[in-house]
Amino acid sequence: VVGVPSTSSLTITSGTGVGRFIFPDLSNCNGSSIVHGGPNISNTIDITITTKPNTNVVAFIQPTNIVKNHPANHTITWSGVERRIIRVNNTPGTISNITVMHLEDGAYMEIIARGANGSVYHQTLTSCDNQAELRLYLENPGTNIIEITNQGTVSNIECTMRVVGSGDPNQLNTIIVKA
Repeated sequence: VVGVPSTSSLTITSGTGVGRFIFPDLSNCNGSSIVHGGPNISNTIDITITTKPNTNVVAFIQPTNIVKNHPANHTITWSGVERRIIRVNNTPGTISNITVMHLEDGAYMEIIARGANGSVYHQTLTSCDNQAELRLYLENPGTNIIEITNQGTVSNIECTMRVVGSGDPNQLNTIIVKA
């Protein structure tokens, strides 16, 4: 899906086969976008967020949607989609604040954060169930801050989380656990 005008709405419903729904630029989804995965466990949504020069990004990922609300609102809602791939492409000098609000049992999320010189990627994980998995790949130069907390506790963070840096000498990675 390359875009949804603000005056339009888009609803996609897949059949019984494998469903893969690709949104190459969340900023182009100005209208309502709804995805209904088919009755299987192989449905994937792949969403890319790219910062514009001198413009920071704030986004929230919940079990049924993603909302990017800075500099403007862009939302995609889904159901029956167990696999979520989120790509965050930072440009030099920008900040991306991404919050994963909850990852439910059976869900798999992969976030690929592509940094740039002078960029900051800040991610917060607030809760997840024990049968969920989050993989975070940090690529290219830049500063990456990964925060694991829910109002000062980690008792509701039960999932497997893997964080993989690229080894780029200009990449600075920090993981903060607030318990």
